[in-house]
Amino acid sequence: MAKIKRMQLERTLTEAAPAASATFTAFRGLRDACMPIGRRVAARVATMTDPREIQLLIDEEMRIAFRGFHDRTLANLVKAIDPASPARAPEPQTTEESPT
Repeated sequence: MAKIKRMQLERTLTEAAPAASATFTAFRGLRDACMPIGRRVAARVATMTDPREIQLLIDEEMRIAFRGFHDRTLANLVKAIDPASPARAPEPQTTEESPT
Protein backbone atom coordinates (compact mmCIF):
# COMPACT_ATOMS: atom_id res chain seq x y z
CA MET A 1 0.00 0.00 0.00
CA ALA A 2 2.88 2.35 0.77
CA LYS A 3 4.27 1.75 -2.70
CA ILE A 4 0.97 2.80 -4.28
CA LYS A 5 0.83 5.96 -2.16
CA ARG A 6 4.41 6.81 -3.14
CA MET A 7 3.63 6.23 -6.83
CA GLN A 8 0.57 8.46 -6.54
CA LEU A 9 2.65 11.24 -5.01
CA GLU A 10 5.32 10.83 -7.69
CA ARG A 11 2.62 10.77 -10.37
CA THR A 12 4.00 7.54 -11.80
CA LEU A 13 0.78 5.62 -11.28
CA THR A 14 -1.60 5.42 -14.22
CA GLU A 15 -5.32 5.31 -13.47
CA ALA A 16 -7.00 2.31 -15.05
CA ALA A 17 -10.33 3.84 -16.16
CA PRO A 18 -8.93 6.75 -18.22
CA ALA A 19 -6.26 4.46 -19.68
CA ALA A 20 -8.83 1.86 -20.70
CA SER A 21 -11.12 4.50 -22.19
CA ALA A 22 -8.32 6.11 -24.19
CA THR A 23 -7.12 2.71 -25.42
CA PHE A 24 -10.63 1.66 -26.48
CA THR A 25 -11.18 4.93 -28.35
CA ALA A 26 -7.82 4.70 -30.11
CA PHE A 27 -8.29 1.14 -31.25
CA ARG A 28 -11.85 1.83 -32.37
CA GLY A 29 -10.26 4.32 -34.80
CA LEU A 30 -7.86 1.63 -36.01
CA ARG A 31 -10.73 -0.79 -36.52
CA ASP A 32 -12.65 1.85 -38.45
CA ALA A 33 -9.62 2.49 -40.66
CA CYS A 34 -9.12 -1.23 -41.40
CA MET A 35 -12.71 -2.30 -42.01
CA PRO A 36 -13.13 -0.62 -45.44
CA ILE A 37 -9.87 -2.03 -46.84
CA GLY A 38 -11.80 -4.84 -48.54
CA ARG A 39 -14.15 -2.39 -50.28
CA ARG A 40 -11.22 -0.21 -51.38
CA VAL A 41 -9.25 -3.03 -52.97
CA ALA A 42 -12.06 -5.30 -54.20
CA ALA A 43 -12.32 -3.90 -57.73
CA ARG A 44 -8.55 -3.88 -58.25
CA VAL A 45 -8.09 -7.38 -56.83
CA ALA A 46 -10.92 -8.76 -58.97
CA THR A 47 -8.90 -8.14 -62.12
CA MET A 48 -5.60 -9.47 -60.73
CA THR A 49 -4.35 -13.02 -61.21
CA ASP A 50 -0.95 -13.00 -59.50
CA PRO A 51 -1.26 -13.94 -55.80
CA ARG A 52 1.93 -12.02 -54.99
CA GLU A 53 0.56 -8.79 -56.52
CA ILE A 54 -2.71 -9.26 -54.63
CA GLN A 55 -0.85 -9.75 -51.35
CA LEU A 56 1.33 -6.69 -51.99
CA LEU A 57 -1.76 -4.55 -52.67
CA ILE A 58 -3.50 -5.72 -49.49
CA ASP A 59 -0.30 -5.33 -47.47
CA GLU A 60 0.12 -1.76 -48.73
CA GLU A 61 -3.46 -0.85 -47.80
CA MET A 62 -2.92 -2.28 -44.32
CA ARG A 63 0.39 -0.45 -44.00
CA ILE A 64 -1.39 2.81 -44.83
CA ALA A 65 -4.04 2.15 -42.17
CA PHE A 66 -1.50 1.25 -39.48
CA ARG A 67 0.80 4.13 -40.34
CA GLY A 68 -2.15 6.53 -40.12
CA PHE A 69 -3.01 5.05 -36.72
CA HIS A 70 0.55 5.63 -35.58
CA ASP A 71 0.75 9.17 -36.91
CA ARG A 72 -2.69 10.40 -35.83
CA THR A 73 -3.61 8.38 -32.80
CA LEU A 74 -0.80 6.66 -30.99
CA ALA A 75 0.92 9.81 -29.71
CA ASN A 76 -2.42 11.08 -28.37
CA LEU A 77 -3.05 7.71 -26.72
CA VAL A 78 0.34 7.77 -25.02
CA LYS A 79 -0.36 11.30 -23.75
CA ALA A 80 -3.86 10.36 -22.54
CA ILE A 81 -2.59 7.35 -20.62
CA ASP A 82 0.42 9.11 -19.12
CA PRO A 83 0.24 12.93 -19.22
CA ALA A 84 3.79 13.16 -17.85
CA SER A 85 5.26 11.32 -20.85
CA PRO A 86 6.45 13.12 -23.96
CA ALA A 87 3.64 13.20 -26.55
CA ARG A 88 5.59 11.10 -28.98
CA ALA A 89 4.91 7.52 -29.92
CA PRO A 90 7.80 5.29 -30.88
CA GLU A 91 8.38 4.85 -34.58
CA PRO A 92 6.83 1.67 -35.96
CA GLN A 93 9.16 -1.17 -36.82
CA THR A 94 9.16 -1.95 -40.52
CA THR A 95 9.93 -5.50 -41.41
CA GLU A 96 9.61 -6.56 -44.97
CA GLU A 97 8.65 -10.20 -45.27
CA SER A 98 8.78 -11.94 -48.58
CA PRO A 99 5.43 -13.49 -49.53
CA THR A 100 5.35 -17.24 -49.83
